[in-house]
Amino acid sequence: MILLIAAALWSWLVLVGMGAASTTVAFLKLGFIGTLTLLIAYTVLGWQFRLVADRVILAPWFLQPLSLSKQDDYLLELRRNEGAKRNTLYLVRYVANCPVCGAKGLDMVRVESGRLEFFGRLVGRCNRAPNAHVFSFDHVSKRGRFLR
Repeated sequence: MILLIAAALWSWLVLVGMGAASTTVAFLKLGFIGTLTLLIAYTVLGWQFRLVADRVILAPWFLQPLSLSKQDDYLLELRRNEGAKRNTLYLVRYVANCPVCGAKGLDMVRVESGRLEFFGRLVGRCNRAPNAHVFSFDHVSKRGRFLR
């Protein structure tokens, strides 16, 4: 709540400063500061809003475990805890064998972004053929179906 109030106050100060800017350069500087502030706020807080809306998202880069592989396939999952009547946050990773390739342990299906074709969705993509072997992803039932 405090961050939201601070962001609103900062935005108001930038807008007031833009109105009081006496030169074009001062106006552009304040516009740049305002844009940079919004970009930083989205980077820090945007994933939290998506998590609440979708209940599962790709974990931001700063929450991915450090490893030598370049796979950013960890997810943040918000699960309902009925006993405590609140939500619990989990950092999870879903991996399966590709049913199309059939090679056990060699061709894994990992959860990735849906890109433009499945915008706003998480899909499973095969390591060997990530554009051909695409599967739906349901974090609740832990099942998916072949999409392409």
